[in-house]
Amino acid sequence: GCRSIGAQEAVLTADKSQADSPRRWLPSKTDWGLDGDSLAPIWFRLAQVGAVAVVLAGVAMMLYTRSELWLDEALSVNIANVPLSDLPQALKLDGAPPLYYVALHFWTAIFGDGNLAVRSLSAVFMMLAALPLWAIGRRQGGRFVAAATVLVFVVNPFAV
Repeated sequence: GCRSIGAQEAVLTADKSQADSPRRWLPSKTDWGLDGDSLAPIWFRLAQVGAVAVVLAGVAMMLYTRSELWLDEALSVNIANVPLSDLPQALKLDGAPPLYYVALHFWTAIFGDGNLAVRSLSAVFMMLAALPLWAIGRRQGGRFVAAATVLVFVVNPFAV
């Protein structure tokens, strides 16, 4: 038949099942203050503001430099300045896919071929690439994982 259990026994049973659960030792979204639509703790909001500040500072530092264009950047500008009909022939020597050079061709036609203008196209592409990373991180692990993923990507000098 059916057996009724007391409140104390129910608590012990629930605690035991949670303790036996293989994932219980991992912090949950609730432990991080990330459950549902509830407001996250103030430290999480401050971390978000800090992450945005680091991203903006990283982009600013990437774009600002006292040095002239590096050799590979100057080569990219030279290739991008050829007429588009000659681009396939120019890329036979470089071996790179043409889409970046086509974009750089039009970008430098609009903004010029100075240091900031040339480097800003890469920054735009990097920021655009951060959007799907945010979406993937958010889907896989929530806002915290999304923010961490984008932060690691944006401060990575090899991502430029």
